[in-house]
Amino acid sequence: MKNQTASLFVLNDDSEILLAGIIYFIMSSFFAPVFYIFMKIIYNRDSQSPNITNKLMNLIMFLQLTQGMIHFLTSPVLIFPNMLTEFSRIITTQSIQTSAKSRKNELAILLQFTFIIIYTSFVVIMWHPILIPMMSFIDMNKTRNQAIMNGLWIFDSYVNPIMMLIFNKSIRDDVFIMLKSGGKKNISPVTVTAFSHGPN
Repeated sequence: MKNQTASLFVLNDDSEILLAGIIYFIMSSFFAPVFYIFMKIIYNRDSQSPNITNKLMNLIMFLQLTQGMIHFLTSPVLIFPNMLTEFSRIITTQSIQTSAKSRKNELAILLQFTFIIIYTSFVVIMWHPILIPMMSFIDMNKTRNQAIMNGLWIFDSYVNPIMMLIFNKSIRDDVFIMLKSGGKKNISPVTVTAFSHGPN
């Protein structure tokens, strides 16, 4: 274990890349303290006198700080290339262990959003028949057709939850548990996939 840990900190044989990594690391190491000072000052000023400009300035500085911290965290890889090798090995090992489950989840998500895209595209085309000449036989000036299309758009909002119930077993089980318990029992943590769609 000690040999494995020590091997992570073997310097890069390429002197140019090693020098670049050291320079990048030094340059990016000042991001956090410098941005903290300015963001703290702007935050205090905004607390005393709320101003949208101050909020936007801090938002921009936060995004810049995030970019700078990425440089700070990745520059050691140029200095110690074995870090990247070890990281890749860990990711590869975990990927192999979870590949079967991931493929099943990916297939479920693919089917879910394929149906959503097809349904939404169908409704858009039906609502705007001029987009496809062959759909011109649908008269959208008729009240009945407009009512049907409005109904389809309303149902469109239910498509994503319905697809999640069909293709995501963990969400389906938690929904049943919540309905049976009246929402009083804790449900297991799950990743909910959201999809926003609607007429433009």
